[in-house]
This record gives sequence, C-alpha cells and structure tokens, in this order.
Amino acid sequence: MEKNSSEYQASLDLCQDTGKGVVRVLEIMKRLRDKEHGCPWDLEQDYRSLSSSIIEEAYEVVDAIESNNKSDLKEELGDLLFGIVFLSQLASEDNEFNFYTVVEGVSDKMVRRHPHIFADNKDIKTVEDQIVNWEKMKQLENQGQKQGTKGKMETFKSSKLPALLLGQKWYKTTHMEIDEGKELKDNIIEVKNIMGKLSPATSKASSYINLLLMGEILYTMVKISRCISVDPELALKNAIKARAASSGLS
Repeated sequence: MEKNSSEYQASLDLCQDTGKGVVRVLEIMKRLRDKEHGCPWDLEQDYRSLSSSIIEEAYEVVDAIESNNKSDLKEELGDLLFGIVFLSQLASEDNEFNFYTVVEGVSDKMVRRHPHIFADNKDIKTVEDQIVNWEKMKQLENQGQKQGTKGKMETFKSSKLPALLLGQKWYKTTHMEIDEGKELKDNIIEVKNIMGKLSPATSKASSYINLLLMGEILYTMVKISRCISVDPELALKNAIKARAASSGLS
C-alpha cells in the first residue's frame, strides 16, 4: 500500500479515531505489521517471541489486582489485550483465525457452558451445581479433541507454564474427579513419607536425589491444595508477603 494513497490515509485516520474502540486497536496492529511500512520490531515477532511477554503481562495484571491499584489494572489489562490482538494478527496472517473468531469462540463457549442462564436448565441452582456442569461440559467438548497419551505427555514435557500451575493442570488432567477427603488423607501421609527421606547433600548423587524428592513433595502439595480448594501459587505468595511484612521489608 502506497503511503500517499487514500487507502493508506484512511487507515491512519482510523488509527487516530478514539471513537472506534476495538476496530481502532486492530487497525493499529495491522499497520504495525505492514510489510512495507510497519514497525521493524513488530515485524520480527512470532508466536514464540511473544509467549514470554504474554506471561509477564498476565502476572502484572495479577500484581495490579493484589495491590488494589485500579489505574495500573486498567493499563495492564490493555497491555494483555494487545498481546491477544498481536497473536490473533499473526494467526490471521497465517490464515488460521483472527481476533473476531477468537471473540466468537469464547462467546459461544460461555453461552454453551451456562445453560442455566441462556437455556432452560433448572437443575443448576448453586455454585457447586455450576462447577460440576462446567467440568462435564469441558469433558464432552474435549472428547473429540483429545490427543493420544504420548502427544499429551509431550505437551506437558515441553510446556513453559510456571511449575505450580503446570502441576495443577497435570493433576486435573489425569484426575478429573477425586474424593477430596480420601485424597487429602493419602497425600498428607505421602508427603510425610517423602520428607523423611530428605538429607543434607554430601555429593552430586545425594543432591540429585534431593532434587527428585523435593519435586515429589511440591507436586504432592499441589495435590493437597486441590483437595482443600486452595491455589498453591496464591498461598505461597501470601506466605512470602507475610514474612516480608513482619521483617519490615514490605
């Protein structure tokens, strides 16, 4: 597209039009990725290069929430949204999907998973009923999409998710339904047994054994967290903040 063309000018005008909302940000993204006149940095980005920034922006959203800073929250939500817009633009260039189909997909999912709101399902009356129905819907949706065991294993092995979150997802994937009371009792016994095997590292071999044992301990604590409906990431963060506050470092 030539810079002096009416089409190019119309695009720039749209990028400046504060009344256009989502259409404006999508057009800005297109201009940044324009192969002739776009931004060199934006043109170099791909799915992998954007993955770490998406994680960082999500954590910054959480930090703004926890600090109760609404001004920061507004800004960080915008940054996270722009990451979604960016990835959607890459997919659009690959003829895979676009931002509008992303929105359409999640809208359809929310309607489908809330039959008590958008359909006449009177069986769902409580939060607990809704959670059970949500999980059932997820299982039904995934029946035709599930990877084989080997493929699923490879996905988890190569995942870049934070360890606690990855542990939660793996446990939920391999144990869709659990008996919380029994699992809690069994896992408390298990973590005590593993902890009893720890010892000061006196060699590379013993250090490696401790590494394996600590991994098992942390994963078992993730399982315990699910049994008592606690987010282990939030629990650990609260514990650290409490210690920082009591030591005068907050």
